[in-house]
Amino acid sequence: MIPPAAPSACTSKKPNLHAGALIGRSRVVLFRDSEGVARAPIVCSDAAMPLSALEPNHLPELAGLLLAPLGTAIGAVARDWLTHAARTRVGRADLGLATAQVAACFVAGLCAGAGAMTAALCVAGFAGGLSTWSTLAVDSVGWWRAQRWGLLAFHLVAVLGLSYAAFLGGRALGGGAV
Repeated sequence: MIPPAAPSACTSKKPNLHAGALIGRSRVVLFRDSEGVARAPIVCSDAAMPLSALEPNHLPELAGLLLAPLGTAIGAVARDWLTHAARTRVGRADLGLATAQVAACFVAGLCAGAGAMTAALCVAGFAGGLSTWSTLAVDSVGWWRAQRWGLLAFHLVAVLGLSYAAFLGGRALGGGAV
């Protein structure tokens, strides 16, 4: 567990800020003391409230925070590749999105019972970046308005059903309870 930081550490306007990095809506700042010695990094929220103070022995926990964005980037690239391949090979990008949905659910099921680091990388990261549930929702409204009932039924029934089955299959292969 990362210990809490002093609230003044994030709101200080003194010129002791050494470095900063953004992680989502948080920032990591490294302060120097009056003698110029670097102090432990502090993770601050966007509301300038400290989320935690990081001691050197807590750096693996910070590395764990970075696994989800890394997995998300890889998953998003894979989703784009699947969509592009489906569009160029069969002329239907929606089939690439459907494949991405089902594959993401399989990965989420496979890694759901894994440790926190694996879950951060594979479930929250890769599967989250690969899946496109918001795209499915927007496309479904478009198909409804255009009265494309076949596409709507395929994606709302078949893709959701296949996604659920893929999750259960991945969960069974991953050794989790189904």
